This record gives sequence, C-alpha cells and structure tokens, in this order.
Amino acid sequence: MKLNRKHVGVLMAGCICATMLNGCRIGNTEFILKEKKMSSDVAFTLDGEECEIDEVKLYLANYKNLYGTSYGVDLWGKDYDESKLSEYIKKISLSEIERIYAINGLAKQQEVELSESENQKAEEMANEYYESLTDDELEFTGISLKHLTEAYKHYILAQKVYKMMTEGVNEEVSDDEARVMEVQMIFIKDKSQAEIVKEKLSGSSDFAAIGTSYNENDSLETFIARGDYPKEVEDVVFNLDNDAESDMIETEEGYYFVKVINKFDEQKTRENIEKIRLQKQKAQFDDSYDAYIDSAVFHLNQDALDEITLDTDYELTTDSFFSIYKQKMGE
Repeated sequence: MKLNRKHVGVLMAGCICATMLNGCRIGNTEFILKEKKMSSDVAFTLDGEECEIDEVKLYLANYKNLYGTSYGVDLWGKDYDESKLSEYIKKISLSEIERIYAINGLAKQQEVELSESENQKAEEMANEYYESLTDDELEFTGISLKHLTEAYKHYILAQKVYKMMTEGVNEEVSDDEARVMEVQMIFIKDKSQAEIVKEKLSGSSDFAAIGTSYNENDSLETFIARGDYPKEVEDVVFNLDNDAESDMIETEEGYYFVKVINKFDEQKTRENIEKIRLQKQKAQFDDSYDAYIDSAVFHLNQDALDEITLDTDYELTTDSFFSIYKQKMGE
C-alpha cells in the first residue's frame, strides 16, 4: 500500500492522541504527581523503583525504527513533520517502559520473581543484543551490559506476570458466543426512506439490487458478530437461518434490513473465539493492574526527559531488543 501524506497525518494524529501521557498517566490511570528531587540520570520512580534515562533511550532507539516505518515506508527523511514523529515515538517509548515498571511493581506485590533459568536467559539476550549495537547506539543510549541485562529482566518479568495472571481465565468460548454471520445489510437513517425499502422488499426477491440502490452504509456485504451492531439488530439476526430476511429493524441510529448469507462462518468464528479469549484475559489482568496503579506512588523527572531527543547526529538503526526476547523465549 502506498503511504501518502494524508495517511501519515491520520496515523500520527491517532497514535499521538492514544499514547499521550503528559507525565501523569499509565494506561488509563492518572497519577497525582508529587514533587521530588531526582538525579538527572533518573527518568521516573514508581513505588521507589528507579528507571534510569539510559533504559528509556534504549526503548526510544528501538521504537525509532519499529514505529518510524509504516506501510513499508520509512518516514524518516521524508517530507513529513519529523518533530511530531519524534514526539510520538518518545511518548510511546515512555508509555511502554512505564507499563513494564508498573507490572514489575505488581510482581513484587505478589512476590513473583524470575527463576534461575530466566535470569540466565536475560543475560544471554543482553549479550546478544549488546554485541549488535554500534558505537553510535552505545553512545546515544549510554547503556552498559549490566544495565541492559536488568532491562531484559524487567521485560521478562512483566511478560511472566501477565501470563500468570491470565492463564487462569476460562478459555471456553462457545461457538454461539463467538459466532460470526455473513449477511447483506441495508441501513437507512430516514424513516420515510426505510418505509419505501420495506415496501419494495415485500414485493421483490432481489434483496441485493434494492440494497445497492438504497443502502447508506459503505458496503452491502458484511459480517456480524455479537456486539457489533445495536442489540435490536443482534436479537433478530442471530435467530435467522440461511437465506432468511428480517423485517425492518428499528434502532436509535436508524433502520436495518438484513438477509443471511451464511449463519455460521467457520473461519471468522474461530478467529473471533481467539479475540474473545484475549479480551477476557486482558479484562482479568486489568482488574489487578488497575488496583495496583491506584495505590502506586509515581514521580516523573520531566526536566531530564525533556532533554531526550531523536534530533541528534547519531545513526540509530537498532530494532532487535524485542525480537531477541521473542526468539529466546520461543514466542
């Protein structure tokens, strides 16, 4: 897909809004920041645990290359606003590392630690990644092998806690709960127009032809899963058989007419089962995570963070911090 300036603008606007922290938010939780004198080497503290600037720069260097490319196009050096791109990458880097430290704090609260073999893997990952860094990258991040090992331990522990807290979720999702239907759907906002469609459908078997003429949605053909459309639509459609057509369905947003093409799309249902499982797992984790964050004490060293910039003469090409983790952990 060719990426034009409009695509980049939409991407950047959406991502920046989604990840903006303003120094007082982790995920959906806002903190009341307290004044605290911190060393210029420290980015923030969370319940007394210090995150140093070099670890933030480590994430920043990786995300520069992971997020600086979109739709196969390298955004750096193009005719885009690089200051906005840099700010976006800085915000997601800080957001991610704050999340990692928060989950590590949750691990400490629940007395979860790394095993001897996990510590050993952290050392192996750090050695491999450290060897891949150029002189420019080492100078930009300022990270040592010892501190890089600690960064991997933080990351491994965060993933471990998440898995432990989600593996107990009941993963049984029924076919009916996850069922995805293939349908033709006509949507009309105006009641008088909807009445015209209703009359035409009652005297014709060509649902598609009428839908093509009157449908106000982008497409006539669509898929529907539970929760995708208003409950009035769901209650009717999920009780229809193949080739059956609904009557006019009135909702607050407008009027629907639906014809069922396939009441059980097996492939999309399987995909939806996995999606629902992940949603249930995340919901369970978020309950404990949010409870921890609500009581955590967070201090941000805004002055030190303001000094970090991607507008440097350093050539930063590294992007393998996370992929080395996946390779070593078999994920």
